[in-house]
Amino acid sequence: MFKAQIDALTPETVTFAGARTATTPAAARRGAPSNEELIRQMQSYYGTNQEVIDTLSRTVQKVPPGLVQQLNDRRWTDGDKKPLPLTDQAKKVTAEIKAGIFDPVISKLNADHLFTTMGVGVGIDAQFLVGGAGGVGAAWDVMRREDVGGYAYAMVEMGLRLNLSVNVQGLFVNRLASELTQEVLAMKVSAGAGLGLSLTVFWATPDLKILGFAPGIEIGAGVGATIAYGKIWGFR
Repeated sequence: MFKAQIDALTPETVTFAGARTATTPAAARRGAPSNEELIRQMQSYYGTNQEVIDTLSRTVQKVPPGLVQQLNDRRWTDGDKKPLPLTDQAKKVTAEIKAGIFDPVISKLNADHLFTTMGVGVGIDAQFLVGGAGGVGAAWDVMRREDVGGYAYAMVEMGLRLNLSVNVQGLFVNRLASELTQEVLAMKVSAGAGLGLSLTVFWATPDLKILGFAPGIEIGAGVGATIAYGKIWGFR
């Protein structure tokens, strides 16, 4: 699904978004890896795991908008702009999406090496977290070691490409939600104009090990890629 766009990436076609300011995550202020290094890693990661990533991206497209809208209508923060625990209704909605859409697909995939936690959510203007656009939703442990929790991520100064409307997104990471909170570096590739898919790959900082990926359905997405720093949270 993303092979042509990822194979075509060059250091000149990737935009680094996010000035290194006092409000930028510390990992960014220490310096960034080269675009060429990140492109090579993303090409290798996608090339090795293309079948799994494409299958899960198509699965995200099947999530009923009505169920996601219930997550979108949820008040995610309190007056102090801190994440709120998931309500029983949000957990019920998540359970429907998990059992009816993702479980049949996951059972057929050999993907244990790629992720231990998966989630479904919506795109948001994440100013209440760190500034910039991102996503928020419900996440669950594939092995059922933890109850359903929440996740959120926000990218600093992402610019136009990540300020677009994301109707539905999935999240697939190789840590439990309770261990997820940390600074990240992300590269986002958009598959095409109009109503289309995007793929964001997250690197944990400062060791730059790939943490996971998030496919999303976007309105008005362009082509190319953007790199930015940000933060990802897991909460209960």
